[in-house]
Amino acid sequence: MSGGLFGVGSGEIILILLIILLVMGPDRLPQIARAWGKAIRFVGKFSNTWNQMNAQLMRQIEEEGKPIQDALRVDDKAQPAPPAEATPPDPDDASDPLSNTIAPPELTGQAPTPPEPVTPESAPAATSDATESPDV
Repeated sequence: MSGGLFGVGSGEIILILLIILLVMGPDRLPQIARAWGKAIRFVGKFSNTWNQMNAQLMRQIEEEGKPIQDALRVDDKAQPAPPAEATPPDPDDASDPLSNTIAPPELTGQAPTPPEPVTPESAPAATSDATESPDV
Protein backbone atom coordinates (compact mmCIF):
# COMPACT_ATOMS: atom_id res chain seq x y z
CA MET A 1 0.00 0.00 0.00
CA SER A 2 1.42 3.39 -0.92
CA GLY A 3 1.48 6.19 1.64
CA GLY A 4 -1.08 8.62 0.25
CA LEU A 5 -3.80 10.68 1.84
CA PHE A 6 -5.30 8.72 4.79
CA GLY A 7 -3.55 5.58 3.60
CA VAL A 8 -5.25 5.82 0.19
CA GLY A 9 -2.92 5.74 -2.78
CA SER A 10 -3.14 7.87 -5.91
CA GLY A 11 -4.81 5.06 -7.87
CA GLU A 12 -7.62 4.79 -5.35
CA ILE A 13 -8.09 8.58 -5.32
CA ILE A 14 -8.43 8.65 -9.12
CA LEU A 15 -10.94 5.80 -8.96
CA ILE A 16 -12.99 7.62 -6.30
CA LEU A 17 -12.93 10.85 -8.35
CA LEU A 18 -14.12 8.95 -11.45
CA ILE A 19 -16.99 7.41 -9.47
CA ILE A 20 -17.96 10.86 -8.13
CA LEU A 21 -17.81 12.26 -11.66
CA LEU A 22 -20.09 9.49 -12.94
CA VAL A 23 -22.56 9.78 -10.06
CA MET A 24 -22.75 13.57 -9.79
CA GLY A 25 -22.18 14.45 -13.41
CA PRO A 26 -19.81 16.99 -14.92
CA ASP A 27 -22.20 19.90 -14.21
CA ARG A 28 -22.07 19.54 -10.41
CA LEU A 29 -18.37 18.68 -10.18
CA PRO A 30 -17.23 22.36 -9.82
CA GLN A 31 -19.80 22.91 -7.04
CA ILE A 32 -18.57 19.85 -5.19
CA ALA A 33 -14.94 20.97 -5.57
CA ARG A 34 -15.81 24.43 -4.18
CA ALA A 35 -17.67 22.91 -1.21
CA TRP A 36 -14.75 20.57 -0.57
CA GLY A 37 -12.31 23.50 -0.69
CA LYS A 38 -14.46 25.52 1.75
CA ALA A 39 -14.59 22.58 4.14
CA ILE A 40 -10.81 22.12 3.98
CA ARG A 41 -10.25 25.86 4.62
CA PHE A 42 -12.71 25.82 7.54
CA VAL A 43 -10.95 22.86 9.15
CA GLY A 44 -7.57 24.57 8.65
CA LYS A 45 -8.78 27.82 10.24
CA PHE A 46 -10.33 25.90 13.11
CA SER A 47 -7.08 24.01 13.65
CA ASN A 48 -5.03 27.23 13.64
CA THR A 49 -7.44 28.93 16.07
CA TRP A 50 -7.41 25.89 18.31
CA ASN A 51 -3.61 25.79 18.38
CA GLN A 52 -3.40 29.54 19.14
CA MET A 53 -5.93 29.28 21.96
CA ASN A 54 -4.16 26.25 23.39
CA ALA A 55 -0.79 28.04 23.31
CA GLN A 56 -2.30 31.14 24.95
CA LEU A 57 -3.93 29.03 27.66
CA MET A 58 -0.67 27.21 28.36
CA ARG A 59 1.16 30.56 28.67
CA GLN A 60 -1.47 31.80 31.14
CA ILE A 61 -1.22 28.62 33.18
CA GLU A 62 2.57 28.90 33.30
CA GLU A 63 2.42 32.60 34.26
CA GLU A 64 -0.12 32.03 37.03
CA GLY A 65 1.72 28.95 38.24
CA LYS A 66 5.08 30.74 38.63
CA PRO A 67 4.20 32.41 41.97
CA ILE A 68 3.03 29.08 43.31
CA GLN A 69 6.18 27.33 42.12
CA ASP A 70 8.33 30.12 43.60
CA ALA A 71 6.48 29.86 46.90
CA LEU A 72 6.99 26.12 46.95
CA ARG A 73 10.69 26.57 46.26
CA VAL A 74 10.96 29.11 49.09
CA ASP A 75 9.13 26.75 51.47
CA ASP A 76 11.44 23.90 50.51
CA LYS A 77 14.50 26.05 51.19
CA ALA A 78 13.10 27.38 54.49
CA GLN A 79 12.51 23.94 55.97
CA PRO A 80 15.64 22.05 57.03
CA ALA A 81 16.08 18.60 55.68
CA PRO A 82 15.47 15.78 58.19
CA PRO A 83 18.62 14.23 59.65
CA ALA A 84 19.97 11.32 57.67
CA GLU A 85 20.06 8.98 60.68
CA ALA A 86 16.35 9.45 61.45
CA THR A 87 14.34 6.60 59.97
CA PRO A 88 10.58 6.44 59.78
CA PRO A 89 8.89 3.90 62.06
CA ASP A 90 8.40 0.47 60.58
CA PRO A 91 4.65 -0.29 60.27
CA ASP A 92 5.34 -4.03 60.68
CA ASP A 93 7.14 -3.52 64.01
CA ALA A 94 5.04 -5.44 66.58
CA SER A 95 7.07 -4.25 69.61
CA ASP A 96 5.25 -0.90 69.63
CA PRO A 97 1.62 -1.46 70.77
CA LEU A 98 0.44 1.69 68.98
CA SER A 99 2.14 0.83 65.71
CA ASN A 100 -0.96 -0.86 64.29
CA THR A 101 -4.17 0.29 65.91
CA ILE A 102 -6.46 -0.82 63.09
CA ALA A 103 -5.71 -4.54 63.13
CA PRO A 104 -7.44 -6.75 65.72
CA PRO A 105 -5.34 -7.76 68.74
CA GLU A 106 -5.05 -11.36 67.50
CA LEU A 107 -3.13 -10.20 64.42
CA THR A 108 -0.87 -7.76 66.27
CA GLY A 109 0.22 -10.22 68.93
CA GLN A 110 -1.42 -8.30 71.75
CA ALA A 111 -3.67 -9.83 74.36
CA PRO A 112 -7.33 -9.10 73.66
CA THR A 113 -8.92 -6.69 76.11
CA PRO A 114 -12.19 -7.87 77.68
CA PRO A 115 -15.26 -5.74 76.97
CA GLU A 116 -16.31 -3.30 79.67
CA PRO A 117 -19.32 -4.44 81.72
CA VAL A 118 -22.51 -2.49 81.12
CA THR A 119 -23.64 -0.60 84.19
CA PRO A 120 -26.81 1.48 84.52
CA GLU A 121 -24.73 4.65 84.43
CA SER A 122 -22.91 3.66 81.22
CA ALA A 123 -26.02 2.26 79.45
CA PRO A 124 -27.70 4.58 76.96
CA ALA A 125 -30.84 6.29 78.22
CA ALA A 126 -34.06 4.84 76.86
CA THR A 127 -36.40 7.30 75.23
CA SER A 128 -39.78 7.46 76.86
CA ASP A 129 -41.57 8.99 73.87
CA ALA A 130 -41.89 5.69 72.06
CA THR A 131 -43.23 3.79 75.07
CA GLU A 132 -45.76 6.39 76.20
CA SER A 133 -47.48 6.96 72.86
CA PRO A 134 -50.77 5.06 72.62
CA ASP A 135 -51.40 2.80 69.66
CA VAL A 136 -54.23 4.01 67.49
